Amino acid sequence: MSKNEKLHREMWHWIAEETRKQKRKVIKYEYFNHNKTQLVPAASCFACQEAIKRCPTGGDAGRYCQYCPLKWGTEKSYASDFCLRGDTLFCQWMMIGAGLSDWQVAADLADRIAEME
Repeated sequence: MSKNEKLHREMWHWIAEETRKQKRKVIKYEYFNHNKTQLVPAASCFACQEAIKRCPTGGDAGRYCQYCPLKWGTEKSYASDFCLRGDTLFCQWMMIGAGLSDWQVAADLADRIAEME
């Protein structure tokens, strides 16, 4: 397991746990604010940071997405931003507002994102 994979899982499980504790959707910014010693990765995403690391050109704008270690299921339909396209887990999580009734769904999605292959 790479350092970025470990940090990805840690961050998303923390988001899920805090969402359940606070009974509201907790966002990535709050994770980094809580963990001030943790450097914020590219796009606030450890998978993006890993993709840049794997990219032979060092992650030119948007060209590193093909090196993303996560399989979003949109890779064949788009050239980049696989996580932000279609009905990915991340898109579903992003679409959830801060409504009190949605926090449980947000927490479940965060756990599922944490455990992605």
